[in-house]
This record gives sequence, C-alpha cells and structure tokens, in this order.
Amino acid sequence: MSGVPPITLDFLGARIAALTDEMRDVRQRLSLIEHRFDALEARLGALEARFTGLEGRFAAQEQRQSQMLAIIVRLAAAQGIPTE
Repeated sequence: MSGVPPITLDFLGARIAALTDEMRDVRQRLSLIEHRFDALEARLGALEARFTGLEGRFAAQEQRQSQMLAIIVRLAAAQGIPTE
C-alpha cells in the first residue's frame, strides 16, 4: 500500500455528509420538477375543457346552419327556384 492514504472516520463522515447534501439537493430538484408537471397538467386539463366547450359550440352552430339551410331550400322550392 504505497502512496494510498488511509481511510479515516473523519473522511468517511465528510463523504457521507457531502453525499447526503447532494441527495437532498436532488430531492428538492425533483420536487420542483414534480410541482411544475402538476401545474402543466392542470393547465392542460383546463385547455382540454376549453376545447370541449368549443366543440360543443361548433356542434350547436353546425346544427343551426343545417336548419337554416333546410329552411332556405324549402323557401327556394316554394318559389320554384331549382335547388340543384
């Protein structure tokens, strides 16, 4: 064992303390990432709800347009205007 310093309890204690600090830092960073993902998930849920609302509104608009077109076709037929 030439040139290899002996491992002491002080060295092991310092190394364990450093690793503990690093793990605490990693845990905090993961917690922040989890918080950001939760916020992103909430925003995506709200966006999905808005798209669902828009889809309903477009469906209602399409229904009204269909009904209006049917009325126009009947009026044109009553006037003798060809509809094709």
